[in-house]
Amino acid sequence: MDRVSFKINGVDYSVGCEVSSSVMLLEYIREYLELRGTKYMCRQAGCGACVVTARRPPGLPYALNACMLPITACHGLEITTIEAVGNRKKGYHPIQTTLAEHNGSQCGYCSPGFVMAMFSLLQSKKKFTKLEIEQSFASNICRCTGYRPILEAFKKFAKDSPDTIEIPDIEDLKICDKNDKCCNKECEEDDWCMLSMTDLSINNGIIKINLKDGKTWYRANKVADIFTVLRTEGYDSYKLICGNTAKGVYPQDDIKDNARVLIDVSQVQDLIGYIIDQNLVIGAETTLTNFLGILQLISEQEFFGYLKILYDHILLVAHIAVRNVGSIAGNLMIKHRHNEFQSDLFLLFETVGAQLNIMSSTGLTQMITMQQFLKLDMKGKVILNVMLPPLNKQCKLVFFKIMPRSQNAHAIVNSGFLFKLTPDNLVQQARIVFGGLSPTFIRATATEKFLVGKSLFTNETLKAAVKILKAELVVTEDPPEPSVAYRRQLAVGLFYKGLLTLCPESLVHSRYKSGKIKLHETRPESDGRQIFDTNPSLWPINQPIPKIEGLIQCAGEAMYTDDMPTFPREVYAAFVLSTVGKGRIVSIDPTAALKCPGVIKFYSAKDIPGLNSFTPAEDPVYSINEEVFCSGQVKYFNQPIGLIVADKQDTADKAANLVKVTYTNVEKPVIDIKIAKKDAKRNTLFREIKATARGQDVVKVIKGENTIKGQYHLPMETLVSVSKPIEEGLAVYATAQWPAAMQVMISRALKIDQSKIDVHVRRLGGSYGFKISRTLENIAMAELMMEQISYELSIDPIQLRLANLDPQHNDLKVMCQTLFGASEYASRRAAVNQFNAENRWKKRGLRIVFLRWTHIYARYFDVNLAVYQADGTVAITHGGVEIGQGINTKAAQIAASMLNIPIEKIIIKENNTISSPNAAVTGGSLTTQNIMIAVRKCCEQLLSRLEPVRRLLNNPTWEQLIQRSFEMYIDLQAHGFADRNDIQSYTIYGVTAAEVEIDVLTGETEILRVDVLQDAGQSVNPELDVGQVEGAFVMGLGYWTCENLVYDTNTGELLTDRTWNYYVPQARDIPQDFRVYLRKKSFSTQAIFGSKACSEPPTCMSVCIPIAIREAIVSARQESGLPSTKWFTIDGPYTTEQICLACETKTEDFAFN
Repeated sequence: MDRVSFKINGVDYSVGCEVSSSVMLLEYIREYLELRGTKYMCRQAGCGACVVTARRPPGLPYALNACMLPITACHGLEITTIEAVGNRKKGYHPIQTTLAEHNGSQCGYCSPGFVMAMFSLLQSKKKFTKLEIEQSFASNICRCTGYRPILEAFKKFAKDSPDTIEIPDIEDLKICDKNDKCCNKECEEDDWCMLSMTDLSINNGIIKINLKDGKTWYRANKVADIFTVLRTEGYDSYKLICGNTAKGVYPQDDIKDNARVLIDVSQVQDLIGYIIDQNLVIGAETTLTNFLGILQLISEQEFFGYLKILYDHILLVAHIAVRNVGSIAGNLMIKHRHNEFQSDLFLLFETVGAQLNIMSSTGLTQMITMQQFLKLDMKGKVILNVMLPPLNKQCKLVFFKIMPRSQNAHAIVNSGFLFKLTPDNLVQQARIVFGGLSPTFIRATATEKFLVGKSLFTNETLKAAVKILKAELVVTEDPPEPSVAYRRQLAVGLFYKGLLTLCPESLVHSRYKSGKIKLHETRPESDGRQIFDTNPSLWPINQPIPKIEGLIQCAGEAMYTDDMPTFPREVYAAFVLSTVGKGRIVSIDPTAALKCPGVIKFYSAKDIPGLNSFTPAEDPVYSINEEVFCSGQVKYFNQPIGLIVADKQDTADKAANLVKVTYTNVEKPVIDIKIAKKDAKRNTLFREIKATARGQDVVKVIKGENTIKGQYHLPMETLVSVSKPIEEGLAVYATAQWPAAMQVMISRALKIDQSKIDVHVRRLGGSYGFKISRTLENIAMAELMMEQISYELSIDPIQLRLANLDPQHNDLKVMCQTLFGASEYASRRAAVNQFNAENRWKKRGLRIVFLRWTHIYARYFDVNLAVYQADGTVAITHGGVEIGQGINTKAAQIAASMLNIPIEKIIIKENNTISSPNAAVTGGSLTTQNIMIAVRKCCEQLLSRLEPVRRLLNNPTWEQLIQRSFEMYIDLQAHGFADRNDIQSYTIYGVTAAEVEIDVLTGETEILRVDVLQDAGQSVNPELDVGQVEGAFVMGLGYWTCENLVYDTNTGELLTDRTWNYYVPQARDIPQDFRVYLRKKSFSTQAIFGSKACSEPPTCMSVCIPIAIREAIVSARQESGLPSTKWFTIDGPYTTEQICLACETKTEDFAFN
């Protein structure tokens, strides 16, 4: 039986019939090889946690998403994972050390993926500019840092960096292919390790593997092989696979199809590369990355200069790791199957009049147009190539892709415009193409026909064409895509934008020229400043040092819950979820699931021996019981009903979908708070405050409402729990912010003593789960009310806020004046006003907001400190959870300062309910302060015991002091606890200025500059606190701009629940100029060492972004004749849709001059 062979970190591996078709490279790396440095989250190529480096000799290394590529498709590849890049044993790579040193790793879960993306980029042999490096991380998400420190670190490797860091090639990592050891010997040409597996392959024909799950895998080398397989296996159930990236777009297709025959066509040489005669002919299985290279090369030739425009647009397709493996044909086949798919390749090809060459099983070929292709039955057919025609200089071409964020998102609407013009701008031919409007509407043929013979760049032609276009557009509802109204407006706006772009400069009025600018694509390299005080005499307190775990996080050595080695006989579970939003369960039938090989058991509510609740109402934090498993009444879509247990995670996931649940009394759920609050039966927490008597000095009564939606936390590490029986009871390794609460809930559910349950939490890969005091929503509502007052009364918003500021908070006035100067507010205010007066289609806004956050009580947290007598090293355990906020680093800094020892001698151990019982939740920006106080108490206790010995020894070293104390039977352990007297309530202040620019025609936004002045007191670690400010602000930026929760109104299902359609900010969405200032000479007498908490408060100041956007919208509305004093409501985030529609642009205003 055939096998496929490959290398991982220099070691040879092969797979065959022992694997299933569902085994991806990611699973093989993590589960089979136990290399847990490569992470996962979305499993849809949308987060970047799984990026590894691949090389197919003799080619160059490149990045790919390990979650997408079947292990059977890895034949001939040489894979490098984070473990081989650098580690503590052989030394760390400069990329890893530089990222850690720049505090580019907070929770650390995304760090290996970022390192591998950067490693792959630099191994491509090309030298990159700082801007090019910044543009290269559309593949990766970070939820903690706000991206600025990551970009700053990686730009050190740019060719235009003033202090460029040189790195070794992948060959210089000195890993011997023979034994996976470090090696300094030069290999000879006849050494077997110098030969690629392609050279050694004994099977140059078709590879066939009968897989474990009954499917058959083939690897084809030429087109004839594909048809040989199909003639042998039949045409009823097969799938051609190149990069398998469609799995990330339509994951349900694999479940629906369940193709019996899988054919790897990625190395079919007949389908790769290009030839050029009169046309440019490109092989259909050419990857998008290689396609880009071809376009760049051929664009230098006569009649093919337009390829540079195609090149620029394809850079907006997905991201580098997907483009490295995804093919032209693969993208087109997604469009073929799902006509609603906004394929950028289809758009490009249809716009320029490209054709496809299709071969059938009979060997016959036919050339067809792109629209014919959509109607062609492709069963038993293969796309051979695409033919791009030559275009002369009379042909004017422009494309647009409007996305919810700047990179790695499918188009809301994309469009292509080609006009063949005479020298005096008469239209000889027009092609107007749209995507994202409806499955059937592709070309605006009526508008094309009208334009032929017309002078293109006159106001008369424009207005008439817009009228025809509006009449012929067909736009259909397609949740969770934006509304019909927006996409229709957008399509018309892009047509105008396209004509502005192509129109000669001399024919366009200066106020309209901004309409041609592509906001995201013209964005410059981002920059930032971090300004704070630090006093070296206090170090290591107040010292700006990176996280102590930063380096091992960047090397993939930091262990997260699901990185634990697999236990013997370990089983896996998957939830069975409700498929209705409201109803009652009649019956649950797991029969079909239990028949699946590998399925072990199904559990439901009746199997819980104790309390069926994970929020017991008797706990003061909770108000009601929430069921672990639904016992009958379904309260929301995807409510857990039960649990399938199986021998593999994939088996459990698939079997969970086979459990049959029957419902009765199914109703449409209420998911809109505006509807719910009108129903008296639903008003449990809602209350209305009646207005008091009207005063005598009322000038105007202002009414309004603002609806603020929720936010998908989207931590990089998913929720995981690993449990195993132990002698005493149960050990649970969890991703929990509150281990003690988990212990209580397990105890009550299983009816066993708490003392028999040990919950362990080493670290979390992000969480963002709690906002305890002064929530984002409360602060936002207050700020929006102030804004409405300022608009309706035409009062300066800053003066309004200052006039209504509580006199006892004079610090805010001082900080406001500081920020006025630092942000150059006055001159920028004038510049924004001038910009808005001079531009019709781009508008700017500049706003300042204040923050007052009251930090509340101490919480229950234990700290234990132990000193080891042989070497004097110190171990600390505490009840807080390291989530990326730097709690461990600050605890170590306090201990190092108090004990006067190097921080390197201190280690922080995991949180568990044995050493830290009853600990409170880690959240609300409260935990770190409590832990630091308890650490100080531990140190004070220990130093008090050691002081007599110190005097006895007369200035001993730390090691001598500890050794002698041990010999004298002095207790070298200490316990600390922060009680209610240790932390007094104190106030955190902040001031933020934000400047934004919007595209009136599309609704796109660019954050031009943000200045954040945060009162952190005398920071224990300014570098970490700056990182917290940046990360918190960018998370808030996402909340207010691109993170949109869309529900199915009939079922209550959340439709935007994955990286394909829920958009968190990425590296090119952060402020272009991002400046963070920690207030100078600040000291809090109520907190430890004068510091203040600062993790969550800056999130609230991100409300400055929508307020600034609103100012820009108001300027646009004034151009449409709407007064600035008229308040308008925008519900939820200020998405491109909300911004564009709020501008209320009239197409009658479209003009050239």
